[in-house]
Amino acid sequence: MADYNVATPQFINPSIFNYTMPYAPDLKITMINEMDGVDRVRTRGGHDLVNHRYHKNPGETRTGRRSWLISYSYFGDSDFDDLYSKVVKNTNGGQLSFTFRPDSSQSAYFATCKFDMKSLQYKQVANGVYSVKLKIREVW
Repeated sequence: MADYNVATPQFINPSIFNYTMPYAPDLKITMINEMDGVDRVRTRGGHDLVNHRYHKNPGETRTGRRSWLISYSYFGDSDFDDLYSKVVKNTNGGQLSFTFRPDSSQSAYFATCKFDMKSLQYKQVANGVYSVKLKIREVW
């Protein structure tokens, strides 16, 4: 798991939308590098049996699947409407993939992703202000 400061995340689907968040999330984004394509079993004798279903995105040297946790504590009404209408709705509630750039200022750093949430949850923290948490997962 790695935390890093970020400018503003960007969501892109070239034929449908290009949306950059209006401001940076709460201080940092957490990136997790999952190694979920590897099954490991320890035998009674203490040996490890390992089965690699997959361990990296085809065509890349980096191993593991990345996911990001992003939270906003003070997300305005119009910001939330924009996120929903431009990203969530156009990905059919997270069923369709999109290109995610955790830092819109770094054009070379991106991933093909989907939302890894059953629903988009938000809490009202003040009049017209919400807290929103997003989990984004790399797909191949």
